[in-house]
Amino acid sequence: MDEKERLITNNFYFKLLKNIKRSIREVQGPEDPEIRKYYRSYASFLEKCHFKEVSYKDLIESAKLSDFLLVGDFHTLFQAQREFIKVVDLLQKVKLPVAVGLEMVHKENQKSLDNYLEGKIGEKEFIEETDYFKTWGFDFLSYGNILKYLKLNRINAYAINKEGSLIERDNFIAESLDSVKKKENKKLIVVLIGDLHLAQNHLPEKLKKKGYTSTILYQNSESVTKKLMIKGQNPYTLFKLREKIFLVNNTPPWIKMQSYLTYLEHGAEALSIKYGYSPVKEEEEEVDFSATVQNYIKALKDIFTLHNKKDDDFEIYTMDDLSFLNSSYFKKEPGKTYASLIREAKSIYINKHKLIYTPYPDVNYTVEESMHYLMEKDLPLGNSEEILWERIHYFFSGFLASKVINPMRQTISKSSLGQFFQRIESAATEKDKKYLSRQIAIYFAMADFFEYINKKGGSDLAVRGFAYADLSYHYELSRQIGYQLAEIIFKEYNEERISGREIKHIIFTNTDIEGFCLNFLKKAEDFSAYNLKM
Repeated sequence: MDEKERLITNNFYFKLLKNIKRSIREVQGPEDPEIRKYYRSYASFLEKCHFKEVSYKDLIESAKLSDFLLVGDFHTLFQAQREFIKVVDLLQKVKLPVAVGLEMVHKENQKSLDNYLEGKIGEKEFIEETDYFKTWGFDFLSYGNILKYLKLNRINAYAINKEGSLIERDNFIAESLDSVKKKENKKLIVVLIGDLHLAQNHLPEKLKKKGYTSTILYQNSESVTKKLMIKGQNPYTLFKLREKIFLVNNTPPWIKMQSYLTYLEHGAEALSIKYGYSPVKEEEEEVDFSATVQNYIKALKDIFTLHNKKDDDFEIYTMDDLSFLNSSYFKKEPGKTYASLIREAKSIYINKHKLIYTPYPDVNYTVEESMHYLMEKDLPLGNSEEILWERIHYFFSGFLASKVINPMRQTISKSSLGQFFQRIESAATEKDKKYLSRQIAIYFAMADFFEYINKKGGSDLAVRGFAYADLSYHYELSRQIGYQLAEIIFKEYNEERISGREIKHIIFTNTDIEGFCLNFLKKAEDFSAYNLKM
């Protein structure tokens, strides 16, 4: 790759990362002040640090002379959990006695953890007894692999967490680890702990005050990765930052943040459903994602009796491989607009190339695009009234398909919209409001849209009031309305007021799209009734 090409590639990925972060803020709302404070403490150290490439032997030698090895964890990123297993396995291979501390389990559930590791209960019982999805909530496929490894290798593990604020949990975890070390005095205690706890003045400082020495392994620093990318150097390796402090980069920052966005939008349980996508198999081999997508397509064909449709005539891409954007198709319209949406971290189906793109192997968006593949239809572009209704129908069809596969999927509701605005009024800084300005405008426009529908009955609905020139705004507003429509139809289907045959007609053969949309949108929640104010 020459210098010009490298700069173009870097700029693309940096913009993609920025867009993903913006989407996270839009879904999450204003930042929690305590999390903001912890993050700045954590990030500022990594932004200022010096680093040199080293080997895992250097990490192990440092760990041998420490009481604790603190391994940073980004909870939604399966590579972070795999790295923990890798490190513990390397320590096992050099015959270093270890015990493990797990933030993922509350201390009150130690007995359930012991019973699982001793083979007295299975995974299902462990999840139920610890109320896993409430007390932790992240993908059990990833954390379950850690438990399996510890059980197989007969490594003692300790629950160290509890409910509470970050500072309360830091204090509690420090006390828990103190107890663990006193019990396992001759062993290195390897701890899997959230990134933010590892800021120098938090958990490491608390353990130091108790007289302990710690080796720290951070994972996936955005600032270090970007610095090395700009220099044209390999950022994905192990680095030493200072004495007893290391960093491993194993995942691009845009992949890392997309995993968090996926979690915010859909939750971890969505990854465990019948047709769900598992990032790793039990033996930790990579899943063939195209086969997973084909399973989604086959499931949709069964549900909607679409057996005349092909299910293997597609190509699937994620942000791991964006080489398809080099095609001349993406240099002119409509490909140029679709490329812009991809840079906004949006999923998309392109019918001309039978190309399904989703930034991350995410259940819901992948199923959406699988439905668009079965529809053999591109995202409608333009700003006419007719195109608006087609685009709403397009997003409706994709969301409904994903809702059938994953009934746990939710979209914005009147109550969640109210909570969003309440958080802004009570907690948002001016910086938060700036970041969230587009999403605020979209929500206001959605409320105006439904008010117009309810008061005017949709007659003479002019698109100019609801479709701006800004592409991402236009896209997002249509998506939100389409999702609301899908929630209505899914409820009608569940309550047997509409049949699968009728849904098939609505999606594939209905010619009066505007009439269908208007008829059912009148049943949507009255967003306009909520006092939206800023």
